[in-house]
Amino acid sequence: MHQLLLLSSLWLLLVPSALSIFQSPTGTPAPHQLQYLLEPLHSAVHTRRGATATLPCVLRALPRNYRVKWSKVEPANYGVVFPYQPSSGRYKLNYQDAKRACEQQDSRLATYQQLYTAWTEGLDWCNAGWVLDGTVRYPIINSREPCGGRLLLPGVRSYGARDKQKDRFDAFCFTSALQGHVYFIRGHLNFKEAAQACRNHGAAMAKVGQLYSAWKFSQLDRCDGGWLEDGSVRFPITTPRQRCGGLPHPGVHSFGFPSKDRRIYGTYCFVEE
Repeated sequence: MHQLLLLSSLWLLLVPSALSIFQSPTGTPAPHQLQYLLEPLHSAVHTRRGATATLPCVLRALPRNYRVKWSKVEPANYGVVFPYQPSSGRYKLNYQDAKRACEQQDSRLATYQQLYTAWTEGLDWCNAGWVLDGTVRYPIINSREPCGGRLLLPGVRSYGARDKQKDRFDAFCFTSALQGHVYFIRGHLNFKEAAQACRNHGAAMAKVGQLYSAWKFSQLDRCDGGWLEDGSVRFPITTPRQRCGGLPHPGVHSFGFPSKDRRIYGTYCFVEE
């Protein structure tokens, strides 16, 4: 009987969501050639955001020469990109600030490919924002005067690579499916009261990335504006209708950053599962 060898690889997952890794041996051995790599112990390895995953390779015997290669593939149906600007206003973030802002909202700076995919799915935004490769871009579906004029073609327009320290823009953040639940608490609450209301339920105020994820992947749909952890007030709409402000498009809509002392909103809370 051949001796079975187990090689394990530990990965620290710096992705903004739970992850499922599907494993399968690749390649077909030639006739009469030993296939060293066996079928995986588990067809999928599940882990939570920020956790460590053990990815085992099971071998019949130790080959004379070998290497282990892992590839990470993100399914297209786990991409949601959203534009972000802080309470200080438009075009306030250098590159590092943009990365940090996305991370604070339970997301990460989007790649160009993720932004492009979001554009093909309908993302239309005039404000330019940083993406991961250090370029600054903005996605336009309907060419119009405030967004570079009517003569420019639709697409993901680019300002090119910019100075990461000196230049300031907004950010495009990427988030994906959550291991948790976002829900709304009704009330006429100021920001401090909203935070306490979530804590009273054993939860925390939802972050912008968490609300976008709940809208995209859990079809969260509410007409009520609610406080979020960054001090903004937003509401998610999956089915546009007249009684929800008459807004023509689905999405996470924003009331901006109102005074935190005003008691006119509910709050969106997040609890881990």
